[in-house]
Amino acid sequence: DDDDRPDSDDRKLTNYPGITTGARSSLGVFTQTNPSAVVRDVSSFDVREVFQPASATYGGVNINDYSVWDLSLAAAGAHPDPNAIYFVLTSSEVNETTGFLTRYCGWHSYGTTNSGVDIKVGFIGNPNRLLAACNVNAPGVSPNGNPGVDAMASVIAHELEETVTDPLLNAWYSRWGYETGDLCAWTFGGSQKRIVNGGTKTTGAYYNVTLPSHDGDRRKYLLQRALAPNSKCYVNATGQVQ
Repeated sequence: DDDDRPDSDDRKLTNYPGITTGARSSLGVFTQTNPSAVVRDVSSFDVREVFQPASATYGGVNINDYSVWDLSLAAAGAHPDPNAIYFVLTSSEVNETTGFLTRYCGWHSYGTTNSGVDIKVGFIGNPNRLLAACNVNAPGVSPNGNPGVDAMASVIAHELEETVTDPLLNAWYSRWGYETGDLCAWTFGGSQKRIVNGGTKTTGAYYNVTLPSHDGDRRKYLLQRALAPNSKCYVNATGQVQ
């Protein structure tokens, strides 16, 4: 599986240049190793939320990768969608014991159901109890006044993009095993802005994209970049490529 966690040197808000792969690049040439591994499919759902109520089963206790798989299977139901992505998002009191906040901020993988369907799964936890592990804004500061959830948004973007380009862990990755998000992980482009008049909870927070929300508002996020087809790191949510 793939994980996502910033190194200590990456937790700073500076302007990062794009990176270009090529014959002299230390990144290696980014190629499709299996021509049949990535195809464009359309799922029967755009986004569907399944809530697990707080209970003694999950609330405030430890889970592991098998728990993530079980929750994904429960959400998939009797007819799992092979073109869907099943992400498990947890609240901050839930710990993923295989390395959340110490080895990773999130991960994606896949598995085969009893009916023989390959489904794509992933884990993204709320890092609120140890924000420094997965958050790059200043402590207690975030674009939407919720540092843990805002940090999750960046990890979701990273793992979603990698799940699309490397769904079965056999498609798009470099010669060293880095996926498209890994090659640009924890970089945020040269067009970052700061929220200077957003209230005490958001003043000073950095962001690099603005996205529409379900309530008609347009919210700001700080999302780490991914590798574009032209071998440049990019964030492209509003038409401007960084």
